[in-house]
Amino acid sequence: MTSRAPDWTAGLRSAPHICVLGGGFGGLYTALYLQRLVKRHGPDGRPPLRITLVEPKERFLFTPLLYEVITGELQPWHIAPSYGKLLGATAVQVRRALVQGVDLDRRLVSLDSGETLDYDYLVLAVGSRNRLAVDGAASHAQPFRSLADAELLNERLWELEASGRSSQIAVIGGGPNGIEIACKLADRLGDRTQIHLIDRGDRLLKTFSIGSQRAANRALAQRGVRLHLETGVEAIAADRVTLSQNGQPFDLPAD
Repeated sequence: MTSRAPDWTAGLRSAPHICVLGGGFGGLYTALYLQRLVKRHGPDGRPPLRITLVEPKERFLFTPLLYEVITGELQPWHIAPSYGKLLGATAVQVRRALVQGVDLDRRLVSLDSGETLDYDYLVLAVGSRNRLAVDGAASHAQPFRSLADAELLNERLWELEASGRSSQIAVIGGGPNGIEIACKLADRLGDRTQIHLIDRGDRLLKTFSIGSQRAANRALAQRGVRLHLETGVEAIAADRVTLSQNGQPFDLPAD
């Protein structure tokens, strides 16, 4: 027995309007999926869908490849295509604006441009923000979630390379991005720099396959990256990170 997708147009006299707030992975892929439904309606006289994507940025960022920008393997435009290019051949309308508010009772979305969008269905895909809750993180840590972050990190790496001195770098977070950037930094900076990878878990990539975990550990070991598992971060200063293992704090020098 096969399941059928719900008919969202049932009972509607005009084209139902679906408003998607946020153009990250969730919002963009939802809009592209809904675009496929547009092609399924209309031939029998039923109204097609209208889809609007609201996103303040001009470009979509493919964050899994962000680390390759700092190694020069990819240029920013390779991983940040414009929404116009991605959606130009579809029926999805893009509004480049910030959401000021949502009236759920009246089904209205207010934008900072002064425009108000009405909708029949609303998709909230606005993502998350960095929470730099660790003491000193806002002043001394380098986030890595945007092209601006990658550019700033590149500048700091150039300064470090130009100095000619030995250094230590701490990467906090042993997920896929943390592992990739730790390896790429080790490749770029060579023997003059010691890379430390810090994670709270008892092993890397816990939700991934055993093969992926072994490959990650092998890649880190081959590059001399020092792994600190079951380790929390208590504070960050300009020249060190205060860590905690088994309830015992200790300082790790870090540039």
